[in-house]
Amino acid sequence: MAISVKRLAGPAQLSSTANSTIYTVPNSSSAGTTGVIKEIVLCNTSGSAVTVTMSLKVKNVAVATSNNFLNSFSLAANETVTLSTSLVLTNDGSGSASATTSDQILGSASSATTVNYILNGYEEY
Repeated sequence: MAISVKRLAGPAQLSSTANSTIYTVPNSSSAGTTGVIKEIVLCNTSGSAVTVTMSLKVKNVAVATSNNFLNSFSLAANETVTLSTSLVLTNDGSGSASATTSDQILGSASSATTVNYILNGYEEY
């Protein structure tokens, strides 16, 4: 299996106060693909505190609060944080990357377009 170390998502902004898809595991092999998020960088670009919620949505399952790995995480005004993780996501290899074939990372902020994010890690296929 090949491993590709890379920036998985971003830099971009959490553009909504509702859950938005940040990363979907691609379909790079008929055997499936595994995405591993090793680092999440969050930057509050506003002069006010905001909260961030992020979820790991399992393929073909509706998102629920039980999927949250960050829940109303507080970022102070102009604060940047780097979170070390080992989140493992998969694509089952049965078709193009979608909510039915791939795990996804979803995110939202209490104030739209104020939080920038970058996800770093690797994909194995």
